[in-house]
Amino acid sequence: MLLFQLISVFPVNAGASGPSAFIEFICIDANVGASSGGHIALRLGETVYHFQHFPDRMFRMVREPWPHFRYIYNDLENRSLHIARIRLSAPDCERISDHLLRRYLIQNSQFDTLAGLAQDCALIRSFLGRERCLSLRGVGLFDPEQQEDAYAGRLRGAVFQKHGGDFLKKEIAKADRALTSEPIAIPDRTWLCISRDRLPGAGDIYARRYTDLLLKREALAILARARPLADGILCDPASFDTGHESALFPAEREQLAKFAEALLKSVPALVASRRPDSGYPLLVAIARYQAVQRALAANRLMVADPFSCNAARVQSRTVAEKRTVAERLARRARRKFEKIRSDVFSGPRISEADYNRLENSAGRYYEIQRGLAIGESVRVEQGGLIPSASGPVPLLPPNRNRERLAETLALAEANYNAFLKQLRAACAYHILRANCATELVRVINSSFDSHAEAATALGGELNPGDALGYIPFRLSELVRERWRVTGTYVLPSYRRRQVAKMYALGHPVAVYFREFNTLSSTVYEPVDGDSAFFFFTDDIFWPRPFYGLMNIAYGIADAGAGLLSLPADRGNRLTEGLRGVLFSLPELIFCNIRKGSFDFVEETVEHPFSRPAERSEPAFNRRVAP
Repeated sequence: MLLFQLISVFPVNAGASGPSAFIEFICIDANVGASSGGHIALRLGETVYHFQHFPDRMFRMVREPWPHFRYIYNDLENRSLHIARIRLSAPDCERISDHLLRRYLIQNSQFDTLAGLAQDCALIRSFLGRERCLSLRGVGLFDPEQQEDAYAGRLRGAVFQKHGGDFLKKEIAKADRALTSEPIAIPDRTWLCISRDRLPGAGDIYARRYTDLLLKREALAILARARPLADGILCDPASFDTGHESALFPAEREQLAKFAEALLKSVPALVASRRPDSGYPLLVAIARYQAVQRALAANRLMVADPFSCNAARVQSRTVAEKRTVAERLARRARRKFEKIRSDVFSGPRISEADYNRLENSAGRYYEIQRGLAIGESVRVEQGGLIPSASGPVPLLPPNRNRERLAETLALAEANYNAFLKQLRAACAYHILRANCATELVRVINSSFDSHAEAATALGGELNPGDALGYIPFRLSELVRERWRVTGTYVLPSYRRRQVAKMYALGHPVAVYFREFNTLSSTVYEPVDGDSAFFFFTDDIFWPRPFYGLMNIAYGIADAGAGLLSLPADRGNRLTEGLRGVLFSLPELIFCNIRKGSFDFVEETVEHPFSRPAERSEPAFNRRVAP
């Protein structure tokens, strides 16, 4: 679905605050997809921790801002969140928060080590290959063929003025010598061990040293040749939106001119930096300086393309089919861009972080507008973005013969495979012994020195998998029975909230008969992946088996129609019909899984029920059907 691919592009605003003297245990209702059995998470302040099974078959801890988590699960995936608040002492709450953060950082460090070992293998294979070339981030921002750029020439002049006219030439020659003489040091296997409580040993990754030095050498060469930005790197947010204010205001011109001067001063310092990883920041500074100067010259706000070459793409056909959703996303992106533009230029001076926010919002808005205007695919990428287009860089192999390189490659591959095996064992998923429910309880308990201490802090003893506690909804019941729960509340799913509003404003019977099915509903529109169904059954109970029987008949009919459209849609309708039958079967025994989902929901800064007063019976903890 388009929005599930784009949602991380336009995340809700996320606050950051320290843990309060309580934790909130969240049980998320089931729905079709990866969590058809429900899901479990833990909220501390404005941060949520939970475990997910990733496509690489690794089961990993995830850390997300609460507004973003709630928006994904409660709104887009249309799941109700059942929340139990557990009162703790402030030191115990901080202890759990610190332990979760530590575990999260250790896990990320382990995967970072695995990526470094893979880089070692890939680099040595490149030395042995024919092309002997690496693709490095930031290099693709510049055109290697064009003549010198006047703005880049100013940066080069600032370096010459600070360090002398032959400084760049000497630094490039020094880098060449280091690249060819640097010994290939493969990490000792003894520090490649996995522990949930300790960071991996401080081993040295040869590929990172080499690529950092190679990138710095290439950045110096780009600066020495005053290379211009590559074609298509500049993003003009107003180019596909004639109704958008394109001209820079005088205050904006003044702020951008100050930022350009700051960049002009930073480049000589980056050139002389002895940090091994200063090559990429140098390339970004060169690109931003050129982008700002071109924006000032054109009197239009333009930024360097913030997307990397690894960005996923929503294909043009999908954008065309979901054009209404894409247009709503574009309007949201425009509002965000205008808000950030206003915020950034309201202060006395633009910081690097401010400009990065502007770059992100402008680039994302430009990308979706471009896709809508010219019918191309739309790039999507999670998190904060910094201009990082990759480009090819020739290798300077070390002075080693092929036989020694082959031996070194064998050792590097052995290291990688051994570490991968350990990491897979540590991050293994098991439906009963290691799932989102058992692992969250396990990591909470391990915040304390003993089970007795954990039971004292939480109000009772609860071990992973106890009394069917590997099932999310059952674990939620156990938490309410055994831990010190001082309040419970429910955040109803998006559809149930909207229907409840309609009941309050209109005739209940008319609202019910309009909204109880997928064809006449004004809230829900059928979404790819939801399966074929007719009746909603999440907000009713006694009629559920009858509705489920009708849903099975509807799914069979849709699958039959899918047989006729098989050549045209490659079996998509047939698959959705059969999945509709599958997810309707539990309804025959009063169980509901499928609730429908949404491609787009207007986000709010704060959910109206996300900060309720503690209570045992929340106002919305009831069914909305009459």
